[in-house]
Amino acid sequence: MVKKVYKVDGMHCSGCAKRVTEALSRSCEIKKVSVNLDSKEVLVSFAKEENDDLVKSIIENLGFKLI
Repeated sequence: MVKKVYKVDGMHCSGCAKRVTEALSRSCEIKKVSVNLDSKEVLVSFAKEENDDLVKSIIENLGFKLI
């Protein structure tokens, strides 16, 4: 399993964190998601290899920005 931390701009509350977690978790390429609102970071554990384009697409479709 490969892990990567992403900085996300625009997350302000637990609702935002829940939306991000649920959206990323729907992908079969992603096995685990952990959101830290204080640092505005999302830790993503991938099944095989990291996929920055996938994460960026999902995050931006929710209205947030990947930094």
